[in-house]
Amino acid sequence: MKFKMTKPMAYTKQLPSSESSHTFSIAASSLFCLLIAPLANAMVELEEEQMAGVTGAGLAFVLDDFSFRMAPTSYAELTGSAPSAAAAAAGWTRGDARYYGISMTSGYGPLGASNGPQGVAGRGTTWWNSSATGGGCGTFADAVGGQPNLQCPLGIGDGDFGVPGFATPYDPYMLRVFEYEGFDYQGVWRGDSAPIGYSGPVESMPTMLEFRGPIHTDPWRWAFWGEFEIDRGTWNGTTVTGNDPRIGACNNSDPACSGGADFLQSQTIIFGNPYAIGHVWNGTSDDDDNPNTARTDQGYTKSPGPLRTVQRWAKTLNDNDPTFGVSYTSALSGDFRFSVRQIGNVNDPELDSDDQLHHVPRFHRTEGMYFRNVDAYIPGTWHYQAITFSGTSDYSIAADGSINKLATPIQNGNFTIEMTRIPNNANVYSYQYCGSTSGSCELNDNGDGFLKQINRNTHGYVRWGNWCADADCTATIDPYDSAYLGTGEYDLPTSTISTDWSPSNPGNTGNGIYFIGSNPVGGQNNNAVVNLGISRLEGMQIQHMKITSLGAGS
Repeated sequence: MKFKMTKPMAYTKQLPSSESSHTFSIAASSLFCLLIAPLANAMVELEEEQMAGVTGAGLAFVLDDFSFRMAPTSYAELTGSAPSAAAAAAGWTRGDARYYGISMTSGYGPLGASNGPQGVAGRGTTWWNSSATGGGCGTFADAVGGQPNLQCPLGIGDGDFGVPGFATPYDPYMLRVFEYEGFDYQGVWRGDSAPIGYSGPVESMPTMLEFRGPIHTDPWRWAFWGEFEIDRGTWNGTTVTGNDPRIGACNNSDPACSGGADFLQSQTIIFGNPYAIGHVWNGTSDDDDNPNTARTDQGYTKSPGPLRTVQRWAKTLNDNDPTFGVSYTSALSGDFRFSVRQIGNVNDPELDSDDQLHHVPRFHRTEGMYFRNVDAYIPGTWHYQAITFSGTSDYSIAADGSINKLATPIQNGNFTIEMTRIPNNANVYSYQYCGSTSGSCELNDNGDGFLKQINRNTHGYVRWGNWCADADCTATIDPYDSAYLGTGEYDLPTSTISTDWSPSNPGNTGNGIYFIGSNPVGGQNNNAVVNLGISRLEGMQIQHMKITSLGAGS
């Protein structure tokens, strides 16, 4: 595993009441070397006297030429277990999942034989090849008109995989201790003074540990290849029982394989940025739900601008259950590709993918499922709602396979992740839904039952495909207007199928959700492009969510 950051960190002095910060470097030193000194070059440890007299509320992580790379054979593993007798009788089998080569590298790529200018995405490299030639990802000419930034899992492969501006001095990652005002679990306002409309008690703000992302970075690739193994067998050194678990076992799906393993290998590539674009949907006209009136989409505004990822740790302000919890605001924009087709080359066997257990595969350069121009923002809250984790389970599986709800949670290998409930308190839910601090929300005057306004800070969105009709978002794509149909980034894609994908015949690959087939030896499939269109969810809000694992072997 490699972790690279060539430039020093900086210390940030910040006023607690301001979002702005003043950042300055400290004499070629880096506090980060206290943590990863063996991994960094040309860094000098900060002495205690250097820290004296420096005040502030945060540490800024200024990351220049940053990359994170695991070897293509290094993996994180989710280990399965044998199912109980009742679960096995119901058809359950053991499953093991491994995620290899998890990497975050540059989104920039070479043009032809040389590196292109910043802002232009080239093809990058494969898991197999670490040179600028790409190694199986095709030539740059193959990518013209297609999606070069999603052809290869790794960025520039000439020895410099770093993201040039992962976090600048003026927009860094920041770890700080901060205070936030707002309602707590009991509906009491925490802040310096009472807000307009609130007449209850006012208490001090809690202290939170917060990690904030930037609101702009250079594009990067996040990639890994996965392996899902079904019904893993055993090997005692001389005999295989069941499926072959050894390295190099062939895939039972191959007609030429005998006594191999059941597995599926895949590749996931994300090309994007850790922030949301921030276009706020203005909803539809007030008579939107009237079947006799056409819907009028009010389009988007750019306010409040780019939205950052934020993670906060704090003790929840619930007197009955003061649990330590995490609040997470998720923001991401970019493109996504998931592919499973491996390549074969009858003219050059060296280019064949092994299709063997634990062997690094070679993937087809265009096949897969794509999500283009994704923009997602899911805000977290604080004081009264948090994500909690528990190593206990409320459920167990009886010998007969029935699932039982337990009066008292137990530790049986399962776990629970919960987004705690929004409290049944007028101050809390009125603020959560419409930003009111008076304990009530107003409805529209026309009697349609909709809120007059919503709290933008607690409502998010996910958009698959670009809904803006131009780069400045001066208009919104109208699904009912054929004038917006096309094959570009700012077009509503048609259902047209390109029967043979090529750079000159890319089909509807500029926007939305689509599939690209592959053309393996034998011609079972072709390079068809099938576009499913664009989709969006607006005003997303998680009131309560609880996920409990229930292993079939429990």
